[in-house]
Amino acid sequence: MRITLVRNDPQDPATTRRYDYELPDVGLSSISSALQLLSRTKDSTIGYYLSCRRGMCACCVVRANGAICTACVTPVVDGMVIEPIRQDIQVCDTVVDLSMAKDHQFAFEDEAP
Repeated sequence: MRITLVRNDPQDPATTRRYDYELPDVGLSSISSALQLLSRTKDSTIGYYLSCRRGMCACCVVRANGAICTACVTPVVDGMVIEPIRQDIQVCDTVVDLSMAKDHQFAFEDEAP
């Protein structure tokens, strides 16, 4: 199985690059399981989020083949392109900052005397 992961460029973390990975056909059920196997066997520096594993918390949200989905319950398919949901809130690889605190911080700074 081949997947493409859009990741931060190690030379310039503000930009991203596409990395192609070949994974063994071991019956991977979800994008999360593919990212976990990739991290354990190919590249331990890959940033991904793994929490409830049931699609309940939406912390593992990614963009897969252009569609936003939760990685833990979305089946992984050969040729899939996996990337963060938005570049402007990307923390590392597929991990994004979903907190509202960042938005509130800017609102408070605008209201400061």
